[in-house]
This record gives sequence, structure tokens and C-alpha cells, in this order.
Amino acid sequence: MLSVFMHKSLQTDSILINDFLRLAPIVSNKLSGPPRSCSYRQKDAKLRMSEQECKRYKHNEPATNSSAHLCANCSRAESNSASRMPHEQVHNKNTAKEGIFVVNPVSLVQSPNFVTDIPLWQPVTLHNYNLIYGNITHSILQPNLYPNYFHRPGQENHRQVHNFAKTYNDGEASINSLRHWEKLMNENTMPGFNFTVMSYNVLAQDLLDQHMYLYASHKKESLKWHNRWKNLMSEIRHFKPDILCLQEVQKSHLETHFAVLEQLGYKGLYKQRTGARTDGCAIYYKHNVLQLVEYTTVEYNQPNVRILDRDNVAIIAKFSPIKFPTRKFVVATTHLLYNPRRQDVRLAQIQLLLTEVDRIAYNPESGYYVPVIVTGDLNSTPKSAVYKFITEGKLQYENLSSRSLTSDESGPKTGKKFLPAFLRITDQCQHANLLPTRQNNANISRTEELRLIELKHSERKNRQNDRYNMDEDDKKLFSSGILTHRLALKSVYEHGVDGNEEGTTFQNEWISVDYIFFSHPQSDVDQVILLERYRLPTKAELGDLRIPNGQLGSDHFSLVAKFQLQI
Repeated sequence: MLSVFMHKSLQTDSILINDFLRLAPIVSNKLSGPPRSCSYRQKDAKLRMSEQECKRYKHNEPATNSSAHLCANCSRAESNSASRMPHEQVHNKNTAKEGIFVVNPVSLVQSPNFVTDIPLWQPVTLHNYNLIYGNITHSILQPNLYPNYFHRPGQENHRQVHNFAKTYNDGEASINSLRHWEKLMNENTMPGFNFTVMSYNVLAQDLLDQHMYLYASHKKESLKWHNRWKNLMSEIRHFKPDILCLQEVQKSHLETHFAVLEQLGYKGLYKQRTGARTDGCAIYYKHNVLQLVEYTTVEYNQPNVRILDRDNVAIIAKFSPIKFPTRKFVVATTHLLYNPRRQDVRLAQIQLLLTEVDRIAYNPESGYYVPVIVTGDLNSTPKSAVYKFITEGKLQYENLSSRSLTSDESGPKTGKKFLPAFLRITDQCQHANLLPTRQNNANISRTEELRLIELKHSERKNRQNDRYNMDEDDKKLFSSGILTHRLALKSVYEHGVDGNEEGTTFQNEWISVDYIFFSHPQSDVDQVILLERYRLPTKAELGDLRIPNGQLGSDHFSLVAKFQLQI
């Protein structure tokens, strides 16, 4: 392919050889179908590709495990076995684990397997862009295809990108043109602490193997953990987030793979799902930039509560910038129940989560909440009751259908009773037993708080649920038919309307279920402002693209946002 490109393009004396060399890997990765044999010969022997050059421009996946070298002396593909990672150790435990960990360096960290090249999804700056673009499209691509290959700055064309994605439905289409930074506010307007948050469902390999039928149309090489891990780490290395929120982190991979994050300057918090689950949630943070003030974990499975009988979990952490230790903010991450028919379970889980966020984020000295960022895979679309409740701060659930929480279905309704009163979680997403201390401006320790709240936790000794004799004022806190919260959360992304919806994962169709929410300012200080977001592609743009593939390591897209904590 490179030979043809150089042979035709050399006729244009205004393009330099350097441009060919810079562009060749990009062109190689943009073309569809398998690579052509390297035994192709030109009449001009000077244009013949050597074996070394062939390896340099191998098809689709530079420096990834699933790549294949094409020999210049034959058409046989040679497996890149040198880049294969050792088989991961499997030592799952069925008990829930939590804690802050810093893993000592292991030999695997020093392995060349962790050296990753620039990922294909990273935008590439080209020399003399417009001239090169014109010559490539007219010299080498088919006339009916060449308008769709390259994203030209300032010239969005969703229809063309959609055609591109549908043409290359083998899972290897590049999304270079679909994702880029969108600046929303000038970071220099006010002084503050700037930081980047990344949220990513990384797809635990155990879950992939258990549900292989969901990935029947994917390339098998793209589903192997050593290939997916390389692409996941390449993406994380590229963005270098200050806070990394992960879901579906397999516990057996913590020391064998995620330990490499320590070498990049991170410390981590991990919470495994309860029961027999082998994955969980994690929050990593750069310890030379942020100080961990406190953290807690949340278990949604509560005894004797049918709507809260699933093993999902969450982590809530409070940080302060090392340079501004008096300023604090809270970051939470979670992975809610998947079952598409149980919106009621997800709403109960989010009510419990926001109640715990309310406890950690409340500042008794000011009476306000410190800034809050909530991330994760909620398995709920922007049209769902869960999303509406989070972003609007209010949901009247009384007349919604009992499981789907929609108003356009017949059948049983939710009614006024949602969570049982013995959990002491109010319809305002607060712990009822802590309200008197707030009203009296009392400042009690976290240990004392844990003695007062009623939530069961597998690693804490809980008090027995008491059957309170509630007075009339107390009864108003429960079973009102309306849920509210005081955190004033807004989504980083807009999510689109009228066919322009963004997609974060594929579930029979491209939908959004992953989010980063941040709180609106409630006071003149400690505000968190959204500066930039890494754009999500729309459903129309994604077309028939499938992930994971040779470029992306998960079946979800990562979400990345840059914030400023005003000082």
C-alpha cells in the first residue's frame, strides 16, 4: 500500500518525503480489509518495501498484542508473540474487600509489555494538513469513499462519519474524528486548582468470559485480556487523570496489572462487590497532587429489603489539593444493577448512594456541602427516572409503574412506600438519625456517625435495627411519594436529543449509561467549574462500530472532564 501511495504521490513535487513517512501509518490504519501482501513488487526497485519497513507499517494495531507482522519476502503473517503478556493469576475470593492499597513494584511492572505506543484514537498533528489530505484522497482512495476518512478541523459532518463507521463494521474503525476536547470555559478567568477526572468501565475479563455471547461479532483477538489491557493502559497514560474512577475492576488483576498505576504516581481505593462477585469499583488518585482526607464504601445489599438485595457497591472519597489543604471536594463512583427491567432497584441504590454522599460532603461549620462529583456506570439512560432524579433533584414516584418507573404503562404502581422506614433513610436522601446533630450544630466524629446510621456493612459491626416509634414530624420524612436531594448535580455531557444522542456502550443499540455529574455552586467558595470535556460520539456517528476492538479495550467509552476548584 505504501508503495502505491509513494509511487502516485511523488508525481506531486510540492509534497515532501517526510509527509509520506508521517502519514503512512495513519493511512494504513484507515483503510479497510486485511493488509495486502508485502511481496507486491514495483518496477522501480527503489520503492520496494523492506522487511523492517513492512513491520513498521503493520496493519491496524501498532505495538499491540494482536498485531501481525507481514514479511517482505513472503505473504505469511507472523504472530507478534513477543508482546504477549503472561497469563494473569487467578485468586478470586468471595468475601468483600475494601481498603487503601499501595502495591510494591513487581517484575511485571518492569516488563516491556507495559511500554505502549501512542494509541490510534489520539489525534495526530499533520504537517501541511490540507495539501496532504487532498493528495491522499485523490491518489489512493476510491472516489466514493474518500470524503469520509479524515476529520478536517472545523468541518463537522455527522453523515459522512456515520457512513465511515457503517462501512467498517469489523470493529476496527478508528474513532479519531469522533472524540476531541471541547472547551467550555476559560481556565484563566479565576485562580483555582485544575484537575482531570476520568471514569471508565473497564469490563472485567471474568464478566466477558461469562457472557461471551454478547461479543459474538467481535474479533477474538480484541477480547483477550492481554490485548484489552494494553489498550486500556494506553488510554489512561494518554489522559493522565488526577482522579481515575473505574468500574468492573477484577480483583485478581489488582496486583498483576493495576499495580502499574503506582509507577505512574497513583494510590488506590478498591471495593469488591459483595457475595460471590469477582469485580468491583476503584478510585485512583495522584498522591503528589491530592491528599485523601477520608473515604467510605457503600454496599447496596441490605438485609430484609427486597428492593436492595443486589451485590452492587460504591466508593466515596474526600480529597484536598496538596497546595490548598483547606479546600475539599468529594468524588464518588459506583456501578448500579444491570437488569434493564429493574429501574426501581437502581433508584433505590442511587437513593442510598446520595444519602451517604450527603453525609460525607456536608460541612457542619458552614452548613453547606463541599463540591461533589459522582461518576460511574448507572445502567440508566438520560430518559430514565434515575437520571431525572439525579439531575433535577426531585422525583415524584408514587404513580410510576412499580418496576420500570415510567408513567405510560398499565399495571401496579410504586405507591408512596419505597424504602422501608427501618433503614432510616429519608425521602430527602439523608440519614434520619443524624438530622438532630445537624439541627443542633453538633460536630460528631465519623465513628459516632457509623454507630447511629442503620446501614448494614459486611466489614462493620452494625447495631440492630430498632423499630422506632415515630411521631408525626418523623413520619413526614418517609413514604411521601416524592424523592429529593440537596446536592444540585449536573451532567458533564449534554446527551443530545432527536437522534443526536451520545453513546457510551452498545446494548442492542448505542446508548448512554455512563456519567460524570458535578454539583452546582452553593456558596461563594469551594465551587467546582467544568472547564473541558472529552467529546462523546453520537449514535449516528457510531453506526455499526463495536467495542472492544483493536484500539479500545472495553465495551464502554471512557469519560474525561477537566474541572477547576476555585480557591
